[in-house]
Amino acid sequence: MEVLGRSLLPLKDPMEQDTQSRALGDCLDVQIARTTWKLQSSEPCPSLPSLEDLVQSLLTCRSSKCLLSARLTHLSICSHGLESHGSLANHVVPMFVDCGSVLDGHRAFCKLQDPNEHSWTSLIHGYLQCGLIKYAVDIYSQMQENDVCSSPYTLMVMLKACIGMGDLEMGQHFHAEIIKKGYETSLSIGSNLVALYAKRGYFMEALEVLHKLPVKDIAAWTVLISSYTEQGHGQEALNVFEQMKQEGIVPNAYTYACVLKACLAVNDTNKGQELHQAIRQDGYESNLYVGSALVQLYAKCGLLSEARKTFDKLLGRDVVVWTTLIAGFAEHGHGHDALDFFDDMRREGIVPTEATFVCALKACGAIRAVDRGRKLHMEIESKGLYESDPSVGNSLISMYAKCGSLEEAQHIFDRLLVRDTVSSNALISGYTEHGLWKEAVECYERMSQSGDPANAATYCSIFKACSTPEAIEKGVAVHQLITGSEFEMDESVSNTLVGMYSKCGHFSAANEIFDRVLNKTIVSWNALIAGYTANGLNQKVLDCFHQVNYEGLEPDGATFSCVLRACSSIGSVNVGREVHAEIVSTGIYINDPPVIKGLITMYAACGSFVHAQVEFEKLSIRDASAWSLMVKLAGINHQGDIAVRYFEDMLAHGVSPDAIVFTCLLTACFHSCLLAEGKHYFKKMKEVFNILPTPEHYNSMANLMSRAGHLYEAERFVEMLSCKSEEIWSSLLNACKVYQEPELGARCFEQLVQMNLEDSAWYVLMEDIYAGAEKWNDMDTIEGLRKYLNIKKLPAVASIEVDHKVYDFVVGDEPSVEMRLLLDDLSSRIKKSGHLPHLDLESKHDTDEQKEASLCVHAEKLAIAFGLLNTPEGTTLRVSKNLRMCFECHSTSKLITKVERREIILRDSSCVHHFKDNSCSCGDIF
Repeated sequence: MEVLGRSLLPLKDPMEQDTQSRALGDCLDVQIARTTWKLQSSEPCPSLPSLEDLVQSLLTCRSSKCLLSARLTHLSICSHGLESHGSLANHVVPMFVDCGSVLDGHRAFCKLQDPNEHSWTSLIHGYLQCGLIKYAVDIYSQMQENDVCSSPYTLMVMLKACIGMGDLEMGQHFHAEIIKKGYETSLSIGSNLVALYAKRGYFMEALEVLHKLPVKDIAAWTVLISSYTEQGHGQEALNVFEQMKQEGIVPNAYTYACVLKACLAVNDTNKGQELHQAIRQDGYESNLYVGSALVQLYAKCGLLSEARKTFDKLLGRDVVVWTTLIAGFAEHGHGHDALDFFDDMRREGIVPTEATFVCALKACGAIRAVDRGRKLHMEIESKGLYESDPSVGNSLISMYAKCGSLEEAQHIFDRLLVRDTVSSNALISGYTEHGLWKEAVECYERMSQSGDPANAATYCSIFKACSTPEAIEKGVAVHQLITGSEFEMDESVSNTLVGMYSKCGHFSAANEIFDRVLNKTIVSWNALIAGYTANGLNQKVLDCFHQVNYEGLEPDGATFSCVLRACSSIGSVNVGREVHAEIVSTGIYINDPPVIKGLITMYAACGSFVHAQVEFEKLSIRDASAWSLMVKLAGINHQGDIAVRYFEDMLAHGVSPDAIVFTCLLTACFHSCLLAEGKHYFKKMKEVFNILPTPEHYNSMANLMSRAGHLYEAERFVEMLSCKSEEIWSSLLNACKVYQEPELGARCFEQLVQMNLEDSAWYVLMEDIYAGAEKWNDMDTIEGLRKYLNIKKLPAVASIEVDHKVYDFVVGDEPSVEMRLLLDDLSSRIKKSGHLPHLDLESKHDTDEQKEASLCVHAEKLAIAFGLLNTPEGTTLRVSKNLRMCFECHSTSKLITKVERREIILRDSSCVHHFKDNSCSCGDIF
């Protein structure tokens, strides 16, 4: 009987590996086999062995899994013409399948006169092992057509076929047959039925099958746990695990691995650590499969020290667990450690896979290690991985883009044989991160023209790129393209749109989108808060922060950074202290250096430099950026000597200074008039540290000379520079105001208006210089020029925080009756102390009384008066101002501290003024 035709045979045996075996496999045709046997022996055909001996030989080959021995034994059987003998031949198919050659088994099967159920099932099982599920199903169909009765094992094998194909309908057909034949309570069949339903998401049916089993073994429970996890139901998986334990089932290695993946799915590290204890007690901690799952849980959740400890205990670490460890460290910003692990892996003789290279490239991108990335690129090219795996090419684009090597990123992109959405997103994201919004938009447009579909990540990058006033129009146009689509409703896209509109000051659009977000997470709030922060709406920032806490959301590092920046801007140290306490309670404090640096900045900007120093001492890692921050903050608080000490401490700690540190140091010398020290470090920067001066360094030196009163030396220094900036001339112009140098001031003013005709600051400074020199006609000329050009003065705004609320005062605001009375009283009292109002600053009024009244409504005076009225006696007043203080308000503030016995800390656009007992920390030079 011809059971199967040759048309069913695959062209190549997927399980066959031995070269010598393949050569022998070509001789399996019976006639060729007989001829081959005769040619190999000069002796007559040997006598026929007994059937028992032949069966034993077949069983021996099957148990040894030696394909060469199996083929020789089969060759011997064929030479005697027994290849179709029923009791003997039905052992041949299972032998070949177990020895790894389903093709040999199939060929032998085709010659059987009456294949039994065992031969049919073995062949089906063999094809399933090869992943050739369609062949297995076709063979089963022919088995049914030939009226061969299915055994429980056959049905179990077919259930596996249905699971492999994801064919629930066929599986239900077999389930019905299983019920009909009474096999449903079979343990092996029951476990596969659970898998059939659970892997397709039919958990009620899976549980129903499980509960009908007389004995619920570990396999059935584990497949249910695994299926819940794979389909995103991590908590349900954990619940099933607990139920399993209550029924007295002891987990095995595979169960523990599945449950650890469920912990990862719900980000439950506490449960994971609890499981780790049980795993240790059960002796599975060094098991590679379980250990790899533990490493993955810890690494992905950021518990990197635990991941490393677990990894070190593993026996026989393979490339998968190495890659998991590298990925975890790279993902959480520890790129140097990730690359060290990559090198350690290579030293242990482990060959990296494509996935390993992807993780290593990500580490390079995270730490901007472009040179190391280029070396990996060369190795990838030499191995041909670049062309064979798109993820490697995409990772190369991402690495170069993150490192700022955008030309190289574009070159890789252009060389890709297959470009997909991920490729374009990597390039768009790179352009976005480096502020190249036009290039990002152009890449997006090319992507659209090529037919590659944009996804949520694409739109997030584009809207982030367009989060500037000059790019907002393009962002709005792209937004219109997706209005009403699924992308507009996507949470990440909505959050990015809120950020784009709010950062550009389009708050009505931002709030409209924000209100439509159904599930407002902390990321949603951060997008809005960041926009308010960027636009200086500090009270809005604090209001949003209070709403976040009211709604029970947990602020993250980004939230706290924005709130601390708002506190810094308005000098709200009381709110800052409350935020500090909340940061400590959340635990973010220890693990987020940017938040600690935000705290340091907040305290220093609010005039509490001592508290800033305390927080600096808590930093576990003090890199050049941390040291430069302290140097800078000491400088704006007029503590130049402390700034110099921090710089020397940095050198003593072995940290090499960079150009930014020297900019901060020279600026600190400027604020404290440390001319000799500034010149010393400027020279040392070039001669000792081989750092070439940048325009910022030259600006700082010119500022320092001006501040020290060496105006003409500063002018000569500026004239020698090839690149003269607005900042350097404006600093010199301000010094001319301090030291009453109208002629030099006029030259500086001329340079500034040539660079930027429309900045009102130059006109205001020049008017003040002429007023101080009593050159009224020249002052009127500058004022007339400003009005003719229609250049608006930026209004002065001062802010003060009282009882956790911020109050803003604009110059010229009409004070309340109580404030007016207080201002008049203060004016009278400080006059008795010898104060003469700077009436020359108010030339637009005719009488001295009008001029003096106008001086009383300067923004900082209004804020100080409000603070005096609404705070207890002796309370330090903290005021912030958007512009530089004028001389009148500066001298008045000093005297107010004397007559009111209060300390006033006022931060303006230049520095932090500490007023106390009729003196200021700036030394009256600001």
